[in-house]
Amino acid sequence: MTEISPPHGRAGAWSFRVLGSLEVDGPAGPVALGPPQRRLLLLRLLSADGWPVPVERLCEDLWEGRPPSGARSSVHAHISRLRSALAVPEDAGNGMLTLTSGGYALQVAREQRDTALFEDAVQRGRRLATQRQWAHARVEAETALGLWRGTPYADADGKPFVRQETNRLSELRWSAMELLAEMLLEEGAVTRSLVLAEEIVGRNPLREVSWCVLLRGLYLVGRAGEALRRFEDVRRLLAEDLGADPGPALRRVHMAILRHETAVLSPAAGARADAVPAVGTADRTPPSGSPGPLVHGAELSRLTRMLAIAREGGTGWAVVSGGAGSGKTRLLEELGAEAERRGFRVSWVRHPKKPLTAFPIGGPLTRILSGSEARDGGSLPGHEHGTPRASEYLSRPHVLCLIDDVQGATPAERSELIACAALSRDTGALVVCAVDPGDDPGIDDMLSALVRCGAERVDLRPLTVQEMAVQEMAGLLGPGAGQPSRGRERKAPLCTG
Repeated sequence: MTEISPPHGRAGAWSFRVLGSLEVDGPAGPVALGPPQRRLLLLRLLSADGWPVPVERLCEDLWEGRPPSGARSSVHAHISRLRSALAVPEDAGNGMLTLTSGGYALQVAREQRDTALFEDAVQRGRRLATQRQWAHARVEAETALGLWRGTPYADADGKPFVRQETNRLSELRWSAMELLAEMLLEEGAVTRSLVLAEEIVGRNPLREVSWCVLLRGLYLVGRAGEALRRFEDVRRLLAEDLGADPGPALRRVHMAILRHETAVLSPAAGARADAVPAVGTADRTPPSGSPGPLVHGAELSRLTRMLAIAREGGTGWAVVSGGAGSGKTRLLEELGAEAERRGFRVSWVRHPKKPLTAFPIGGPLTRILSGSEARDGGSLPGHEHGTPRASEYLSRPHVLCLIDDVQGATPAERSELIACAALSRDTGALVVCAVDPGDDPGIDDMLSALVRCGAERVDLRPLTVQEMAVQEMAGLLGPGAGQPSRGRERKAPLCTG
């Protein structure tokens, strides 16, 4: 047996589609996958995203915790048939379907999976929208939605092992539909935008971005009175269901309608790059200095998928490990921006662009993860100076906590961090730490302990000279980036005492 490490295997003329019923195409055309249980097994391996799955776990998942006595033999028999269907030799050590010391792994290149193509198109569309390239962003949104054929992993019939990923992909589809509605409006296709926005708010009435598009569209087709009435509808809905007021973007649209501010409400197609940003997209524009190519896109996708753990009420932990100049902080910033778009409260325990202050890991982080932060009325990490307090945290319970430069922590602080990872459960939070291992053996020990507690480890490769040059030109790497960590001045500790 051979050891492998994700991600994905070699490219080729294969296509795996799970956005609907399972379909697989090979070099010779559609592949016959056989009976439902075999298709379910293939879905389970695809859902692991290239990581090995032990046979015992396959048996548990395929038979929902009640595997029959012959489950292992059945799995091995189905694996043999899948090898034949996927043209993998039975004795292959490095084929698409591989047996490793950790179990069976299906190595599929990212470009061969419709889920990856779907996600990449949505992310490109968002990026283009922030650059005010409405037509290109619309094409990406349409491309993404064109891949959607029905409920993801439909053959699995809602089994627990696909439930989280199905929910994540469904949420991403809503996001793509919102993006398309926004871009149609900005291009001046008001009627098409209105139809789509009506569909979104009708089926998912708490999506305020779609309400912004709908109200703007109603005003632009001469139905200002109806737009004001619909604003009152959504205001009451938010108050009754969430006890919350409409967000800033929706309030701005409402005020613009009252004042007939056509510069705010009209489509922005053909507008100058320095014109007033369209409502609904302005809040997503990256801050000055942040635009630029993201080198570690696959790692961002992996961390983004973990947000679903917190959204479902669990607790997720991840450790981003890489040397100086590998893009750790940029990756955390991109993850934070994506989490905010999904309604998370993002809290930096230590942010490289803010003044360093003594900040204990254990106390505030423990209060967030235990929920007592909301009960005792204390402020959230990174919001100590008169910004949102815990009363607001209650209305947005999902939290992304970002901890940068963990190598600067003292041994006692590292122990507190490990204790938080070991004890926190069902908090609706995702905690992501970034660390430069350097030559400190204590950091390796801490990383191993966090992984044993269930943390995902994300190792970043060093940036190439060309990548570093592009990032530095965009202002994405700080001074000294790319220099060896040895000999660098040790940064201030994360906390005192």
